Amino acid sequence: MTPPAPTPARPVDLSMRRMGSGTAWLPDSGPLPGHHVMLGDWMVMVHYSLFLQYIREYGTRGAYQVGSVNWVMLAAAHPLAGGALRLRAMASAEPWTVGARGYPELLQVAEPYQGDIVTDHQHPHELLSETAVQYDRAVGSDLALSIYGGPVGEPALGPVAYMHRPSAEYDPVAPLGHHLQDVTHTSFGVVTLGAFTRAVKLEGSAFNGAHPDENRTDFDPLRLDSYSGRLTVNPGPEWSVAGWFGHFAPQSGAHAHEAFDRVGLSVIHGRRDWSSTLVWGANIENGQLRNSVLVESTRQLDRVNAIFGRAEYVRRTAEELALVGSVSPVARHRRAHAGLRARDRALSLSSRHGSSAGSGAVPAGGVEPVLRKQESPGGGDLAQHPTGLTSPARTVVLTPCSPLPSGEGGEGEGGDE
Repeated sequence: MTPPAPTPARPVDLSMRRMGSGTAWLPDSGPLPGHHVMLGDWMVMVHYSLFLQYIREYGTRGAYQVGSVNWVMLAAAHPLAGGALRLRAMASAEPWTVGARGYPELLQVAEPYQGDIVTDHQHPHELLSETAVQYDRAVGSDLALSIYGGPVGEPALGPVAYMHRPSAEYDPVAPLGHHLQDVTHTSFGVVTLGAFTRAVKLEGSAFNGAHPDENRTDFDPLRLDSYSGRLTVNPGPEWSVAGWFGHFAPQSGAHAHEAFDRVGLSVIHGRRDWSSTLVWGANIENGQLRNSVLVESTRQLDRVNAIFGRAEYVRRTAEELALVGSVSPVARHRRAHAGLRARDRALSLSSRHGSSAGSGAVPAGGVEPVLRKQESPGGGDLAQHPTGLTSPARTVVLTPCSPLPSGEGGEGEGGDE
């Protein structure tokens, strides 16, 4: 007697390895981070990251700091009405462990803080950067619909956020292209509708296009004033390719800006021991395309050793670098950093099955704009003009403790050099 053919998996029965940040997809062949447990009909996941770090950056814009980049993510799934209900929450202590000004990062976008401008720092995570609900339901043998939303979450815009990418598992420092790629992973107000098969996902979002304010421990006003769309294709178990478009409504206040658009593309390749990501993200402002490109990779050599690296190309405006008075509106910057991470064998467990502890160092290089003051052609007041580049040195010493992809940017405050 011929056995019956197996029932094909429904599109809602996707591997948990595919779950990235928000509604973004990862490859199915990548590592499965965190701790997972069944509580009755609930599948519960706890995913966390803790980096103790000392950062020292040299040069006229450099600073130093001892702090901690950290976050914890909780996710729970339960069958409901023929579909799947998913609850998600993410929290971080970075408003205290790196301070409200964030941690030093040369050439990162300057941000307002208490009436002043903080330069060359990456802001801390919000105390609550995601509290969202998602519901998926199959409407055919190979088609499902989804709805995702909450007071704070991630719209269908950008790649998988960097702290959730296996390719950045041991690198807690935010990319310089963060503000052109995945900064919307914390948006106060988001609703996303999607349709997907096992290989393709099309989704659209309405979300709050305002940048979070400097108070990282409260909820910002909720609104839906911007929109985005993203198409993701997973052609095989080791690949995930996504492209997106977003429109940001004009904003007032400390982070005021005119309306602009954002476009981008990401390619993620993942295996259990090696993950790599390519991201292109750009803003279209006043008809001009401002680009950023990121390439990063992490290779797990064995249970206790890993090697990782990241290289970036970013275009910055003079305003973003707080180069007041500069006549050159855009500066180009390239940065590459690589690190070798070794975990103490006596303290380590596999990052796929439990917590790990260890230490490592991340050297980084880049270019820093310098200004030369010279007399204006007609005499009188001095004008500032960018005339050259200097090469700052940067050292980051990390002590990670995590069962998952790395933490994100934020830190306690140190002194400027």
